[in-house]
Amino acid sequence: MLLALQRRRRAAWAWSAAGAVTLATFFAGFALNPGHPMPGISDLLAVAVYALRLVGSSAAIGDHALAPWLGGLFLVGAGFAAMRGATSREGFAFAIIGWCVAAMAMIAWGRALLSNEWAPVASRYVILSSVAWGLLIWLLLERLLTRQPRVAWWPAPILGALASFNLAANLTEENSGRIFAAAAENTVWEWREHGTFAHALVAPYPDPERADALIRATGERGIYRLPQTALPFARPRPVPVGEPAEISNASYFIEDVVIDLVEIRVRGWAFRPNETTRRGEISVVFRADDQLLAYEATPQFRPDVAKAFSRWDAIYAGFELRLKRARLPQGELGVGIGFDLDVSPEFMMTAHTVQNRSRQIATSQ
Repeated sequence: MLLALQRRRRAAWAWSAAGAVTLATFFAGFALNPGHPMPGISDLLAVAVYALRLVGSSAAIGDHALAPWLGGLFLVGAGFAAMRGATSREGFAFAIIGWCVAAMAMIAWGRALLSNEWAPVASRYVILSSVAWGLLIWLLLERLLTRQPRVAWWPAPILGALASFNLAANLTEENSGRIFAAAAENTVWEWREHGTFAHALVAPYPDPERADALIRATGERGIYRLPQTALPFARPRPVPVGEPAEISNASYFIEDVVIDLVEIRVRGWAFRPNETTRRGEISVVFRADDQLLAYEATPQFRPDVAKAFSRWDAIYAGFELRLKRARLPQGELGVGIGFDLDVSPEFMMTAHTVQNRSRQIATSQ
């Protein structure tokens, strides 16, 4: 389209021919999935809202309620830039913005009816949103520079706002990296324990049998072997408990408490009724006779809990802790759940206990 607008017809025809060959190759053997529902007239509103959520996902930093409104704000800003001549002055950048928006609209058409309303937007979609937002902000800043070239003070607050946004985004997504690291650690642990990736939280390849065969083949040939030591950034961090308040009204379910020769594993979900659940705020608390210890649990996405309780934030209620037994005192330990221990600490003890003894392995629930 850009080549045609520039009247470079021969180059436009060459690019069009290359694009046609590429599309034909891509769609070779393509067939519609009969189990994939296609939107109808009555679904157009849901598709539009999901498309706006995708567009606004980067600026919203994971806030589902805010994302569609920011998506609408983006479209207004892009329309304003287009009316002010951005398409002619910055044709290439504006074409990329249009491509990103069109890609997210196409994704919304195909995924809106399959997406869980409580689930976060996938990171690959947020990348499209980030590229579009970054380019639009740059175009608007350039417009300001053109109109007010002698006003030297205005870039400072704008750059400060962008820096603050990036800092907030990094802090918000910090636990995403820990989730990734913990999932990788779980994948390696499953392989070492069972010799297969079939039950791993995140398989290294969509087909677990093929992943098993590839890892065995690379190990036999000396090409690659899975690491045998834990990732340091996946190890649970101790959380200072300070002066926490014990509560009794949290909703929770402990799905698994296991202790073996090496480690203790606690898995479940929990949230407080009158507080917004944030990713990474849950810790597992162990209480001995004279002390209270807490360790940061790995967040687990729980769309089933969010749907059951009709709370969008309950998707962050899931947690799992895998902790070396040597990091806990000997004896009987009560198991509890800590909330926001580093800000407004609260905890609730459960009916679960573990016996951390050197010669005895037992659990009681």
